[in-house]
Amino acid sequence: MVTPIRALIIEDSPDDTDLLLRELRQGGFDPTFRRVETAEAMIAALDDQAWDIVIADYIMPNFNGLAALNLLQEKGIDLPCIIVSGKVGEEAAVEAMRGGAQDYFVKGQMARLIPAIKRELIDARMRRERKRAEEILQQQLAAMESSLDGMATINHSGEFIYLNHAHAEIHGYDTPEELIGKSWQILYEEGEIRRFENEILPILSLNGKWRGEATGIKRNGTPFPQEVSLSMIDGGGIAYIVRDISERKEAEEKLRYMSTHDALTGLYNRAYFDEELARLEKGRQFPISIVMSDVDGLKEVNDKLGHAHGDALLKQAARTLKEVFRAEDVVARIGGDEFAALLPNTDATAVREIMDRLKNSLTHHNESGSAPPLSLSIGAAVAENGEKLIDTWRLADARMYLEKRSKTCRGSLDRPQN
Repeated sequence: MVTPIRALIIEDSPDDTDLLLRELRQGGFDPTFRRVETAEAMIAALDDQAWDIVIADYIMPNFNGLAALNLLQEKGIDLPCIIVSGKVGEEAAVEAMRGGAQDYFVKGQMARLIPAIKRELIDARMRRERKRAEEILQQQLAAMESSLDGMATINHSGEFIYLNHAHAEIHGYDTPEELIGKSWQILYEEGEIRRFENEILPILSLNGKWRGEATGIKRNGTPFPQEVSLSMIDGGGIAYIVRDISERKEAEEKLRYMSTHDALTGLYNRAYFDEELARLEKGRQFPISIVMSDVDGLKEVNDKLGHAHGDALLKQAARTLKEVFRAEDVVARIGGDEFAALLPNTDATAVREIMDRLKNSLTHHNESGSAPPLSLSIGAAVAENGEKLIDTWRLADARMYLEKRSKTCRGSLDRPQN
């Protein structure tokens, strides 16, 4: 198999050049070459194209092999350079090798030339690959240091052997050196450490990588949400990338809140109420009570005093309901002036007590002179195990409207009723 080779030959003798080319061809190479005799010509050749090897005569009238070596070094070009000369002597060989030559041969005695060229081509390729690997590593390290993501390497014992500044800063440390040699567990609370050990690390060992969310702790003990990416590396170590997702979680929570809550009152909205109605119907929290309430006289307030007063009345109704019902109850604004509450694990006796508290709260509010005065029509119903909650809701709603009509019949819409 013939191997192409690009040879830059520093030689003043065309005949000696032909001998070199014959050696190359007999050695299995297909040479592309250029012969030069001066430094200027060598520089032009180096600028014109890339070369695989330089073969230089030791002594020429206007140029020499050592000068060629110096020129390569000055230009920072890593090319194997072999000196070939008619000059015999150990001192000349030593001088050439000290100057950077990879090997030295005497013209007419070049049995080792082809093996030496093959060796030097392999060595040159390995040097290029090693240099490229080092450049890539430096680029990676530079990218890691400039990254906003926390990047670290953990050894097989679970200790940090590398961290970029972002990783340290994300966890509240000033410098990476404060964490070098310490266990990754210093960045997590006990419960999260157990989760890593029992759930995450076994997956990492099996698949070689894992990505998900975790809760880290800062140096001052403050917990924060993070996105974590883990990858196994040689030697049993782990490449460990962390991103602080506090802002993203806050945005998600804000969107979730907005999608489930009424903007005016802060109570749950109709969509969330419907979801909870369906969920509780399939659960085991029976008996379930439903309390319906309607703000009396809201239309008159809006017509006579304006919608700002009507909104204030709705907000006061929401505050009153939140104060009366329990934390586990689902209290929602389901219409313009209608509110509903889902009460899990609440029987008829318990719901009567809650309704009494609601009426007493309304009385206290209105007697205290707090503005605006508030009146609610209320109805309730209880679902025993197996009953459909939609039917219970309708019954509670019907009872609420019965109370509202009774107030209308008494002509009580113009003043607050308790």
